[in-house]
Amino acid sequence: MWIERGTRAVFIDFTVYNGNKNLFAVCKLVFEFPAVGGVITKAEIHTMKLLRFSRNWDMLLLALELVSYIFVAYYLLQAIREMVHFKWNYMLKFWNYVDLTIISLSIAAGVFSFMEYIHAPPTMKTIVNNPDVYGNVEYLASIYTSKRELVAVMLFLVIMKVFKYLNFNRTMGQLNSTLRQCAKDIVGFSLMFFIVFFAFSELGYLLFGSEVENFSSFGLAMFTLLRTILGDFNYDELERADRVLAPIYFLSYIFLVFFVLLNMFLAIINDTYNDVKTEISIAPDELQMTEYLRDKLHKVLQKVGVMKDVSKKHKKSPINATIRQVREVLTKCGFNSLEIEMFFARYGINQMAEARVSDVEDLIRDLEMSLATDDQKGGRSISSEILREQQQKLEQLDRTLSQLVEQVKLLLDRLDRMETVRKVRRV
Repeated sequence: MWIERGTRAVFIDFTVYNGNKNLFAVCKLVFEFPAVGGVITKAEIHTMKLLRFSRNWDMLLLALELVSYIFVAYYLLQAIREMVHFKWNYMLKFWNYVDLTIISLSIAAGVFSFMEYIHAPPTMKTIVNNPDVYGNVEYLASIYTSKRELVAVMLFLVIMKVFKYLNFNRTMGQLNSTLRQCAKDIVGFSLMFFIVFFAFSELGYLLFGSEVENFSSFGLAMFTLLRTILGDFNYDELERADRVLAPIYFLSYIFLVFFVLLNMFLAIINDTYNDVKTEISIAPDELQMTEYLRDKLHKVLQKVGVMKDVSKKHKKSPINATIRQVREVLTKCGFNSLEIEMFFARYGINQMAEARVSDVEDLIRDLEMSLATDDQKGGRSISSEILREQQQKLEQLDRTLSQLVEQVKLLLDRLDRMETVRKVRRV
């Protein structure tokens, strides 16, 4: 027998193939014989697909994979062009790091795929020609596993990149803005949280490490306390180890982490969310992805002829124009922001609501009448110097109003903070 007293481990390697699923399974069974006696077993099984082009569907997947590599090359060139154009400013954006990571992982996964395509056919040919010899495909299994891990991380980042485009929707953009504004507060809170967490981990390791398996090392103690936050904790083990210190340790950890630190974390998120919600409510309307897609869909359906009746209904609606649309029209006509605000104030248009058809018609009618009156009175014969002086005065007035608006915003922020402090003191 080749197993003797000095044998410390026995390795059994074999590969199986499932023809129905077209899958290979590389198996490694390890039997370890420690010096103290007994047998420690371990099994490693890697499932992979080496025959990639056995069906028509596989050829379609190959074509899609090649298309994805073309996109990777395109985005790589685009990233290089942006780095050359923006230089160091390119590295100041968080999402640029995400893009570079995605491109790097895609290139690495492509290299592993190429290695798999190169080594798989000769290996399969060797196995077929030598059926009595063990076909070692562990190298291919390692390549396949590495590629799978790279693709998994890359797809995770691609899906997380959706957060970059959430600002096109007002509701979803609130979450993105909240996380961005409270990032500094969360970093400070995380520092305090991990100080307390490390302290309790070290305390649990020193108190119960010799008797409780979950606290036998500092890393296991940290993992056990993290599981406690999720509600997975075995208190009986601690109580059997020490009936006096176990309840004190457990209750102090629950009080500080659950009732204090987690509530502080929720308070930071909630306070920032309220601020973001207030800012969005008073901010001017921006491009909304839902409105953009709806308008484009309506235009396409109108060209086809499906939306004719619906468009008539929209025309009969008492409200069909938003303040943003009216502002864009006036801006295209050459009016500055101060003049637009004066128009809105003159006609009593609420800028937080939608403009009615009657308001827009009155505005257009008065503009036409004012232009006709200017033509009759020779108003257009005013010299360019007078117009330039009036324009400078209006711009100066616009800057002054902007400064006043900023000061009012600061005052409102201070009042909000004072009100928050007052509520906290009352509680």
